[in-house]
Amino acid sequence: MTKACKAAAIAVTMFLPLAAAADYDVGPNTSAAYASECGSCHFAYQAGLLPARSWRGIMSNLHDHFGDNAEVAVKARQAIQEYLVAHAADVSDNQRSRAVMESLDRAEVPLRVTTSPYIAGVHGGLLDPLRGGQPRMESLGDCNACHLTANEGAFRARRYTVSDEAFRATRSVR
Repeated sequence: MTKACKAAAIAVTMFLPLAAAADYDVGPNTSAAYASECGSCHFAYQAGLLPARSWRGIMSNLHDHFGDNAEVAVKARQAIQEYLVAHAADVSDNQRSRAVMESLDRAEVPLRVTTSPYIAGVHGGLLDPLRGGQPRMESLGDCNACHLTANEGAFRARRYTVSDEAFRATRSVR
């Protein structure tokens, strides 16, 4: 085996775990417009956490975005919607996006990531901010309060920190 072949084999072996991790989770946002416009007010959820129909519904009602006016220039709105729809859960091939889609009825259109059956079910109400755990989040939508790599779109259980002992005790029973 030549040196080049050995180097290639080692490189492939080194990056296989990274590729497997990427296939599992949704990955980071890659739209600067989305991160800037939406991320300036709240956690910029990865597009793969909702289906395209949900993103279209959210983007079509920005004048009343959960009680706030979140309107942006038409060109920016179109670019953001195109990005979200192109990377939505129903077109993504990672395992987390597939799990989101499997949890939904065909006609279901969740307009909040935290109310999709998969996300709500994984958290199961155990991370309710009223429970008093640390870090203290304002809502379940405050993903990066617990998920250390939420901004990278990695939500694996080993990559979070919660000091809510009631949560830990309940989770360890499963």
